[in-house]
Amino acid sequence: MIDWRDYDAPLLSPILQAALDSFVTGGFHGTSIRQLAGAAGLSVPGLYHHFASKHAILAEIDRLAMEDLWQRSVAALADGGQEPTARFDRLIECLLLFHAHQSDLAFIAFSEIRALKDQHRDAHIAARDRQ
Repeated sequence: MIDWRDYDAPLLSPILQAALDSFVTGGFHGTSIRQLAGAAGLSVPGLYHHFASKHAILAEIDRLAMEDLWQRSVAALADGGQEPTARFDRLIECLLLFHAHQSDLAFIAFSEIRALKDQHRDAHIAARDRQ
């Protein structure tokens, strides 16, 4: 079980972190693949070696954000007394910590839902509903 309060280890790879920073600054639609490659210190073909498209990058950032939040939430609910108010308090603390420590990730996962397509949008909505 993970330590749901620990945010020391980075969640995203350097490529995805550079993309997240770019999306926060310019938005998904306002950020070009060339900008993403430059921010990651890669050529455009180098970036395409790792991800098939700009959309694939966004989808992976979103998937990691939702999975991290879910794993932390499950750990928080299991960590301590199981009476409803104690579980609720830990879940709220978990959500607050996630949004405080991962504010850019939470912002992009929320605001760029509109840019997710097909199964990636469906997966996000299912993860959000599960949460």
